[in-house]
Amino acid sequence: MTAASDAITSLYTLPAADFDRRLQIMLTNLRRIFVEELRDAPDTLQLDQDGLLAFLTGGAVASHLQSSQLAGITEEQKEDFQLRLDRNLAETVLVVQRCLAIIPDIASAAFQREVAAELGVPWV
Repeated sequence: MTAASDAITSLYTLPAADFDRRLQIMLTNLRRIFVEELRDAPDTLQLDQDGLLAFLTGGAVASHLQSSQLAGITEEQKEDFQLRLDRNLAETVLVVQRCLAIIPDIASAAFQREVAAELGVPWV
């Protein structure tokens, strides 16, 4: 088990209201991490924005899948968790693409501020 799989296991033992609140915190943290990885990517990767998004998305999907598979939850819960994470990741990528269409410079403060505001995460 990993810290992430332990967090998933404990998430699925919570009452419904607590589950929703904790899940929203987890999803916000995942969006924040995605933005930080986007921002911190080497300049050479930032030049190929589609490639960078594909790279980050692939890594996130693999990480989510591994964590959910290691969690001590039912197969139905694993599927539910994976679908929720996939939806969150897809929404995150769409927001990033929309922001890139307006401000095409990932390294700029304007882009970082805009994408953070659109995703509801702190600007770092």
